[in-house]
Order: sequence, then C-alpha cells, then structure tokens
Amino acid sequence: MVSRRNFFAMGLTMLILFFMFQFTGMVKNALNEYSVNEYESAASAALSAGSMYSAASAGSWAGDADMGERPCILFVGDEGSGDIREVVRWWCTYTKRGLLECSELSEAVFADNGLAAAVIDGESIELRQALPVLKEMAERGIHLIFARLPEAAELERYSDFREFIGIRDVHMRRVELSGIHVFDGFLLGGEKIYENRPDEEEKMDLELEVPWYMTGTGTKTYIMGILEDQGEYKNEMLPAILWRKSVKNAKIFCVNADYLTHMYGIGFLNAMMADTDVCEIYPVVNAQSLSVANFSGFADENGARMEELYSLSQTAVYRELIWPALVSVTYRSGSKISLLAAPQLDYGDGIEPNVQNLIYYMKLLREEHGELGISASSLPDVTPAGRLERDRPFYQEGAGDYAMLSLYLGDAGDIRELAGQPLLNKVRTVAAVPAGEEPLVSYLDENITLQNAIHLAETHTYTDDLALMGIQTALGYSNIVLDLQKVSDPPSADYYWEKFAREISQNIVTYWKNYRCFEGTTLSESDERIRRFLALDYRAAEQENRIILKRNDVEGPVWFLLKVNGRTVKHMEGGTCEAQKGGYYLIELDAQSAVIELEEEQVGIHN
Repeated sequence: MVSRRNFFAMGLTMLILFFMFQFTGMVKNALNEYSVNEYESAASAALSAGSMYSAASAGSWAGDADMGERPCILFVGDEGSGDIREVVRWWCTYTKRGLLECSELSEAVFADNGLAAAVIDGESIELRQALPVLKEMAERGIHLIFARLPEAAELERYSDFREFIGIRDVHMRRVELSGIHVFDGFLLGGEKIYENRPDEEEKMDLELEVPWYMTGTGTKTYIMGILEDQGEYKNEMLPAILWRKSVKNAKIFCVNADYLTHMYGIGFLNAMMADTDVCEIYPVVNAQSLSVANFSGFADENGARMEELYSLSQTAVYRELIWPALVSVTYRSGSKISLLAAPQLDYGDGIEPNVQNLIYYMKLLREEHGELGISASSLPDVTPAGRLERDRPFYQEGAGDYAMLSLYLGDAGDIRELAGQPLLNKVRTVAAVPAGEEPLVSYLDENITLQNAIHLAETHTYTDDLALMGIQTALGYSNIVLDLQKVSDPPSADYYWEKFAREISQNIVTYWKNYRCFEGTTLSESDERIRRFLALDYRAAEQENRIILKRNDVEGPVWFLLKVNGRTVKHMEGGTCEAQKGGYYLIELDAQSAVIELEEEQVGIHN
C-alpha cells in the first residue's frame, strides 16, 4: 500500500514533469520563427549572370604573372559533334579554361597559345590526313582526348593510327558486353562493377554493344568491358572502353563509348586531365540538395482513393506517413529538405487547401533547417502561370512575408513566361528536370539560377550511377528531385507509399553515401554556392613540392577538388584540405590565396 506521503511525492513529480514538457513545447513553438526563411540573407549576394565566367570570352589571368597563362582547350568536330561540343564548352566554363574550336584538324592553330589539350571527335576526322597533325601536337606535349573513336572498319585499315592511339588489335567490330568495370582511382566513388545480373536486370541500361579493341603495351585502362563468358581472356585482352597511352610528354585518351556526349562526361574529362600530370586542381560547387516537389499535404483531395489505400485522408497520409519518412531520409543521408509545395493538384474538384496545414509544415521545416518553395510544373488543364495565380491567396494568407526563393518547374521551360507573377518576386533559383543534355548548373536569366536534377529519387539504374560518379567528380553537386504528384494519385502499385518510400530511401541513402564529403544544402544554399562557383576565376601553379592557389575576389568560401598522383598533401595554409578516396582532396579556400605543401606518398599508406 502506498503511503500518502509517497503518493503525494509521486503526484507532484508527475505534475512537474507534465509542466516541464508542456513548457518546453510552448517555448519551442514560441521561438519557432517559421515565417522567416533562414536562408534569405544568404541569397542577398549581388552575383548575377553578368558575373559569370565564360570560356568563349576568357581573357588572360588577371592575377600575378608568375601564375602563368590560362590553360586552353582545342575542340575539333564537325556539325555532327554538337553534343560533345556542348560538353566541352561547359567543361571549359566550369574549370575556367580558354576554348578554341575548329571543324578540321587542318585548321588547328596550336603554336604558342597555351594549348593544354585537344578534345577530338574521331568520327569527324580523316585518319590519314589527321595523323601527322596529331603526332606534332603530341610532340609538343599537347594531350589528346578522343571523345569518340573513328569507325572500327576505318581503324582496321590504318595500322599506324591504331598504334598511335594504343590499339593492338581490332578483335571484333561489335561485341555484346554483359557489363563494365570502372577501376578504382579514376572517378570519385571508387571501383564499380556494373554487371547484368538476374536480380538487377531492371538496372542494366548501359551501352553494351561496342567494338572490341585490345590495347597494346604502354597503355593504361580505366574502364573495361565484361564478357558473359570470359574464358581464358586476360584483362588486357578484354574489350577496352576507356584507356590512355603515353607519347613522350603527352597522354592520349580514347573513349570507346558515348560518355562524352552527356553532361556527366565533364567528370570524365576532369579525371583524364588529373592523370596527365602530378596534380590537377579545379573548382566544385560542394552542394547536395533534396528537392521534394509537388508536396500536397494541404488539401483532402482524392479522398476515396486515399481511404481505400491507407484508411487515411490525404492530409493524414502526408502527416503520418510521408513527412516522417522524409525526415528519416534526411537524417540518414545528411541532406536537407527543400519542400516545394503544391497547395492543390486538382483545381476543379472544389476542395480548397487549409492554411493551417501550411503553417504546420513551415514550423516543421524550421525545426529541420529546411525551406519552403513553390511547385509550378504543368498539370492537366493548368499552366504554370495558372497555378501560381490560383495559389497566390493561399500563400499570402499562410506564409505571409516568408521569402520563397526556390521554384520547381518540372522541365525548366522559359522563365520569362512567368514574368510579373507576384509569387515570384523573391525567387532566385529554379529546380528542373532536364529534357535533354542541358548544363548541370547555369543561369536561366540575369538573376535566376538553374539547378538541374541529376536524378529522380525513385529510380537508380547503372547509367544513373555512372552519371552520378561523373557529376560528383565534375562539380561535387547533386540535386535529387522527389516528385510526389503520383503518390497523391497512384497510377500503379509502384507509387503506393510503402513501396515508393522503400525505393527512394534505398536510392538516396545507399548510392549517395560515397559522396558525404560534400555538404547537404537547401536549394537557396546551393544557389549561393552556384553563383560563387560560376563567378569564380582562379589559377594554380606548382613550385617544387608546393601548389600556389590564387582566386579572384568573389566573396565567401569556394571549394576545389585536388588530385595528386604519387604524392600526398602534407599541410595547407589559407584553407582546409580533406583527403578522399582515389587520391582526391576536397579543398575549402577562405582566403584569396593558399599554399598546399605536398610530400612523396609513403608505400603502404593509402588515403
């Protein structure tokens, strides 16, 4: 039996605990400045499209004379080389290189112009005429990158050209591969084997029908084809997909696939250049965003369907199932939520969104250091402009003065068609799903940046994974778009939340774990970094065992990837340096200049 004294003590303790928890919740709610976007101040920078570095108009380096001239790239390709040309142009823009272009090698001018490398579409050259010019370029120490190789039948005819680029034998003009092997130390992400296995047949979408080239002595293979029955074939006899041959002071790279026709090929170009010398350094964005588009937890639309599937209303599904899962994914992946709201998905059903639901999620976003943005992609019978006009009263009542800085447009379209929309007065960045080979990050107009999605969260094929490696190597950037429109009205069982949530969680948490060195950001934070990245100009010079790094006066920190071969970083002044796999280092530069000290790599020690 409990005495009165003990009963009173227990009751008093429970009362105190009750008030403590109530008081904590009240204080937390009172201090939650949900109506303020904590990233608005970061978006106040004056950088715009006019501040952007352009490879086409690149001049001399404006820094010290002892930093040398700006490196320059030559592109050789005809009218059929459009995709590769765009990749090379954006590569030079992102890495702050100069760019020369010509349609034929006979037009190339490469004497005394700081030419570091030439990217060549092998399908656009005549082999017999091209070989003497290519040999002269290699003699001068100009690296050669064959973005596409000449036809296998042409290579069979010209043994001198084959020998020059490192092909010992054209074993077969076409062979069907069962997968590819990416060796460690080439791209960020390490070694990868993409093989056509029965349990992952839906992931295999790589280019698998290629010419079978056997490489000769003095070559190094970075990507190799895998055969279903390799039998007695040794590695050097298997189909080479990407390899390098050394010719005196120059390196010749050959790509036996379509990698450089896609924007992720920028990462392959960086990785190739990183293997031409002792070290290579180039800027990156350092931003990983999760864009949750068409988040529709504000109106009880499609009620009968939601009750049938979940025994819950649509708003309850979003509160009790979808939101907790999103928070779990962010914790496990180190990302932040950019919630791009969709007050309605059906503007003709007479069901209006509840402003209190918007306030509820704004409070949750503030607690999770996320941000609120706008979804305005096209819907049946409703244009983006129509959506913005219909949604404006809802946002004005619920969000008040909250600065909505980010917009989701599906495929980017023309932002000028939305000019004058009051909801977009403060928008500074657009998340979009590219319809083709568009730049990864750029400007849509003078003041609005474009952050193209690199993947959709619900799918991750082998091509997606290879592209992820390339883009992370190129820019240290990703924007994963999770579009919830089909979750609100599932067209098939693939979009039932239990299955859909499992897929997105696996894709985001599993496949991005190798790139946790880059920071999780909201779209506004990423926008700020993209503006600095695009406006950045820099030079790096190696002096004995030191790298001198200098940049222009763009305000705020900037980031670089450094790849060193045969050496390691001993110390850095002017910033921080963090070792990654495969000889890469992530550098944060706060000052206008930095000194990076190197030392010889010790045998048996790996980063």
